[in-house]
This record gives sequence, structure tokens and C-alpha cells, in this order.
Amino acid sequence: MVKAMLPELVAVHDAAQVELNSLSKAVSSSNRNALQAQQNVKSAVEVQVTGARSNHTSCRVSETPLNASKIEHWTKLNDFVTKIALPATLPTERTPEMMGPYLDAMDAYFCKDQKYSTFVNLSNISTIATNTYHEHRKIRNTYQTRYEADFCEWRTKLTDTCAAFSATYANAVKAYGDIEAATKVLAGTPVEQQQGTSKWKTEYYGIKKITCYVGVWMSDNNANTVNNTKLQECKDNVDTSPMNITYPGVACPIKCSTTPVEKHPGTQGFVAEYAKLTQKVDAVMPCLEEIPGGLPGGAAPAPRPAPTPPPPTVMPTGMPTGMPTGMPTVMPTKLPTFPTDLPPGFPSPSPFGGELPPGFPSPSPFGGAGPLTFLSSAGNEQREEEDEEDEESGTETLGWAPVGSFRVADGPKWHAAPCHSCLEVCATLFGGASADYWGSTSGAIINHKCNADTHGDSKPTTKADTHKCEGQYSTGEADPYVKDHGNMFKNYCYMKTAPPTIAPTHAATPAPTPAPAQAAKPVTPQEAQAAPPVNGKCFEEKYFF
Repeated sequence: MVKAMLPELVAVHDAAQVELNSLSKAVSSSNRNALQAQQNVKSAVEVQVTGARSNHTSCRVSETPLNASKIEHWTKLNDFVTKIALPATLPTERTPEMMGPYLDAMDAYFCKDQKYSTFVNLSNISTIATNTYHEHRKIRNTYQTRYEADFCEWRTKLTDTCAAFSATYANAVKAYGDIEAATKVLAGTPVEQQQGTSKWKTEYYGIKKITCYVGVWMSDNNANTVNNTKLQECKDNVDTSPMNITYPGVACPIKCSTTPVEKHPGTQGFVAEYAKLTQKVDAVMPCLEEIPGGLPGGAAPAPRPAPTPPPPTVMPTGMPTGMPTGMPTVMPTKLPTFPTDLPPGFPSPSPFGGELPPGFPSPSPFGGAGPLTFLSSAGNEQREEEDEEDEESGTETLGWAPVGSFRVADGPKWHAAPCHSCLEVCATLFGGASADYWGSTSGAIINHKCNADTHGDSKPTTKADTHKCEGQYSTGEADPYVKDHGNMFKNYCYMKTAPPTIAPTHAATPAPTPAPAQAAKPVTPQEAQAAPPVNGKCFEEKYFF
């Protein structure tokens, strides 16, 4: 019996050491995964935002001369009509002697000086200049909308990444701390181990002594004899160092800050960026607020009221019946709509016909000399490819709020996970059928894509919202709802119609089971660093990729 106690004690000790080392590494892994996720967001989404910002700024600069031309020609027209003054007063007595001189003066003023022809010419030119400006502005507003939508996507990705890290790190630290505390009860603190007073060292010492003294009688397997040499050996001290436990501790949390996206669309801080532009921008499209109270940066500014449209300009067919008394009302700017390029056959907005003046940048991605394009980068090339896919699968819809979202890692464990499509998961979690939903990787727009994890590959990937692997999640397959590599990116569920009023039963549809209620909650930048290490202590660790 005593012989069996020692191997058992050693095995328990070794298992405890292995578990402590493993849990310490799990904390480091949460740091490493969060750094990798931040790098992925930076190299893909942030680069995309930088390109969209540059494009929007450039197109607003090119809008300046068109606005100046519009104002110039409207001013000329207004000056002309306000300076019209009748050369004579209608006689009170309409006799030939009185009317003759009156008609002669009026004829010389209006007919010989060609006042009407001059008015028609100025009106035509100013109308062309105004229409040109507003058609070009519609295109430029789409660049603004693209920039704001990309920024909101960046904010969502970065906020989700930091929130996921905060929860993952805190859970990993707690798991390590619990095991370390339980182990110290048996293995002792470093001081107790040095003094040899821990429970395990005491047990180890006792078992060794008992085994030794038993050997005084049983060294030759004869209980009737004794071994004096063995007795002297038992007087020696027992080395209890095999019962020492090393407490590896935990790595300090890495920095995961949402400061770069605090001033996002919908805050005063973001609007301040537009104040530097030479032209007024369209109404800002605010990001969806998923965090109670919003992120720091201030409350969203009130939207500017749309201007009242003026009556349509009608080309005069005869002598005007009245004269304008002031500057004509400027045509209102319409809200932008996708897609960002002009449809085939759209008439040229330029007063010069199909071509713009030499050196003037074309506002259309496909027309004229010197087109405005996204900055050359792998991230933007990928976005352009995604845009083309979006045009094939459906137009992105702005302002359509998702009914909910789920994280990739909320799904079942990888070793027994069935295959899902993003739409199937939406239907399971929020009711209805998969055909009732659109999927998206963004909480701001519908792009018909989903974040996914790939069996055997830790790098996150993106698939169509209808993508579904065959059978069971296996090597090389991608799934939007599986707990494999800790992918904490979100997928958003948009319902095509109003959500059902009756909660459906899911008995007829085999579907994934939601993860336990430990999913990461959105946090502020301060909370993202608030996960306390064990006993308030941690060690700095460097990570390389």
C-alpha cells in the first residue's frame, strides 16, 4: 500500500505542474491571438478606410471649380435681371402723339439691345453650370458614403476584437488563478516549499521514511531479519525537491485600443474632420450604436435639414411676364445611393459635352482622363473585388438594421461540428427560415458575406452568406459557426421582412446550439485593459509573427 502511494503522489504533482504551464500558455495565446486579430483589421479594414478617406478628400477638391462656375453664372444672370429698368413710363393718355415716343423708347431698349436674347443665353449657361455641379456632386457624395460605411465597419471590427480579447484574457487569467490557488493549498507557496512545510512535501517525506524503515526488515524479504546498514540510511535527510512546483504566472495583457475609431460617423469629432474640406459635405451616415451609451467622442450632431427644391426651370417661349428679384434658389443635393459609378447611358454632366476640360479629373471610376481610383494596396484591391461580387449578388443596403449577430466561435466545437450556412444560423438563432435573411460581415451595410473559420488553418476567412460545407466540418472546409481557432469576428443577420411575432420552435430544423453565455461584451478602451492578472502581478512578454 505504501509503495502505491508514492507513484500516485508524484503523478498528481506532475499533472498539476502540466496544468499550470498549460493555463499560463493559454493567457499568452489570448494575447497573441488578439495581436494577430488587430494586425488583420489594420492590414485589411483600416487600409481600406485610408483609401476611402483619400478618395473622398480628393473628389471634394475637384468639386470646387464646378461650384465656383455655378455661382459665377448665376450671379451674372441675377445682375442682368436686377438691372433691367424701363426707359419710359406708359402714358396716361394713349394717343398717337403720346404712344409713339413711348413705343420707340421701349423698342430701342428691349429689341434693338436684344435684352431677351441676352437673358436666354445667360439663363442657359447658368442652368448648365448648375446641373453639371449637382450631377458631379451626386457622384462625390457616393465617395463620402463609401468612406463612412468603411469607417463604421472598421469601428465594428476593432471594437469586437478588443471586446473579445478582454473577455478571453479575463477568462484565461481566472482559470489560471483558480488552479494556482488550489495547487498552493497542497504544493505550498514558494516560501513554504523552501521551508519544506507544504502538504505534499510532508507526505513525500513521510512516505519515503516509512518505505525506508520497512526496508530495515524487508530488504531481504525476510521479516525475521534486520538490516543495520539500511537503518543508518534511514537517518539521512529526505530530498523533497521532486515535490517543488513552479508557478509560471501570466503574461500582462497587450494593448487593444479603440481610440482610433472613437471619432466615428455620428460623433462631433468625426464631423470636425469634414470642416477642413473646401466644400460642404452631405448629411453624415452615423454608425449603428451597438454599445449602450455609445463610444467616447460625443453625441451625434443633428442632421441638417434638406433644402426646399425650387420649381423646375422652364425655357421661356415669349416675352417674360415678370423679372427675377434675387438670386435663384440653389438646387438641393440629393442623398447618395449605391452603386458609386454612373449607369450605362447616363448623359454627360459636362457643359463641354462628353469630355471634361483638359487636366480636369473625371469623377467617374470609368470615364474621362485621370480617374479617381482607390489607393493601390492589397486591401483595396480585395475590396474592389468584393464590390464587384456585391453588384452581382445584390446592392448594398444602407440604414437597414440587423436583427442580431453571432460570433464565429459561438458555434459547436470543431471535432463534432456539423456544416452551416450563415443564413441557417440566423434563422436558428433569431427565428424564421434561412430564406428570410441576408448575412453580412458589417453591422452598417449588407454585403452578403460572412466571417468563417477554416479547419486546419488559423487564419480567419470570408465566405458568401450562402456558403455551406458538405456534411461535417473537416480539413479544408470553412464554416461561419464553429469553435475552432477562437475566431471572435461577428456575423450580422438582416431580415428581409419584419421579424416574426411568434417565436418559432426549432424542433423540425436541426441547428447549432448557441454557446454558453460567456460571449464577449463590448467594452470601452479602458475596460479592455482592466482584466486583473493573478494577485495583481504579471510578466511582460514579447510576441513575434
